[in-house]
Amino acid sequence: MTSGNGLHLEPLQRTESTVAALSGTLTLDTYPELRDGVLQVATDAPESVIADIQGLEFGDDTLMTVFSVIAIRIGAGREPGSS
Repeated sequence: MTSGNGLHLEPLQRTESTVAALSGTLTLDTYPELRDGVLQVATDAPESVIADIQGLEFGDDTLMTVFSVIAIRIGAGREPGSS
């Protein structure tokens, strides 16, 4: 996935996990795209998702909360009885 804003997400499949390699700049504009992209990768992942943020820049450090939001959403989706 590459956005018009320069955000890039490349899923790298491994046996028991998927690495979401992220690059570009996380801003208020790209936040929803990154969140939804990593959640989609998590949906397709065999067991787990690892976010590789080495190539990601942050327009504002408070935007790092996107990873907490993603973890909560993934956890909620894996609870017994959830759909």
